[in-house]
Amino acid sequence: MTLSKNLKEVPDFSGCSALKSITIPQGVTKIYGFSGCTSLSKINIPSGVIEIRSSAFKDCLNLSGVTLPSGLEVIEGSAFENCSNIKSITIPDSVILIGSKAFAGTGITQITVPQSVKTVGENAFGTYYSNVQQQYMPVSGFKAKVAINTAAYKHVTDNNIAYELYTKKLPEKLRVETDWSYSTTYTGKAIKVPVNIVTDPDVYPYPVLTAGKDYTVSYKNNINAGTGTIVITGKGNYKGTVEKTFTIYQKDIWGSNSKSNTFTVPEKVVYTGKALKPSVTVKDTERKVTLKKGTDYTVSYKNNKKLGSYATVTIK
Repeated sequence: MTLSKNLKEVPDFSGCSALKSITIPQGVTKIYGFSGCTSLSKINIPSGVIEIRSSAFKDCLNLSGVTLPSGLEVIEGSAFENCSNIKSITIPDSVILIGSKAFAGTGITQITVPQSVKTVGENAFGTYYSNVQQQYMPVSGFKAKVAINTAAYKHVTDNNIAYELYTKKLPEKLRVETDWSYSTTYTGKAIKVPVNIVTDPDVYPYPVLTAGKDYTVSYKNNINAGTGTIVITGKGNYKGTVEKTFTIYQKDIWGSNSKSNTFTVPEKVVYTGKALKPSVTVKDTERKVTLKKGTDYTVSYKNNKKLGSYATVTIK
């Protein structure tokens, strides 16, 4: 069956045992109402669908051909429960919620849960309901592929579900705590703000990552005044990079460290009738370098033309 292209909401087909296949048009964003369609074997879910509602395909015993579209966000509880002919499923990395019993009672023995998933409901996968035991039981030989420190990782470890880890991309909102008491005033040398704690924000309580095992730290643009960057690079169970910036402040050459700075200018110059601009030398004796005019400082002159006057040189 092919539904009208102008349809925005799918009619309720629940219990329609004669329905064998259906194509849902573009424009539909939520799917529900196919539970108990025991002859339904294939369904085309278009891009644009963001939610598969509760019990949408529950007890569709012959359903096997299901492709979840990119952009799907929510798979509610019992969405595919008891669809025993579904042997595999690919969950797109846009999904953020898998509800309780969403894939319970399916024929799936291996599932990869993307790290985008923030909520996993009870018995979401790897279980089936036993009429003998009168409870949900684990599927023999089932294994989930999950990323460490995610909702799926917590789900499988809390429920003793067999799993294997895939490498997790460092979250964009990785929490990086640095020692902000560390001076970031320009010194002419590379400034490396110490990284104290890095935590993964994807699951509570936020786990602390281990330097050298889970990540390494490097820096860039961290010498001159301006914006420096801390680069956190994943290692081991983590991959990718996350960058955090910090400010490198200009050094006040005549401020609290003025004793370490010197400048020389001629005390007397020969009158010429023109504005005189004698050369100036500025040294940072702490760094043992001569500063560069125009790069490290500017010079301006005042009262520098009249004979016998005391001229003023201003260095900024």
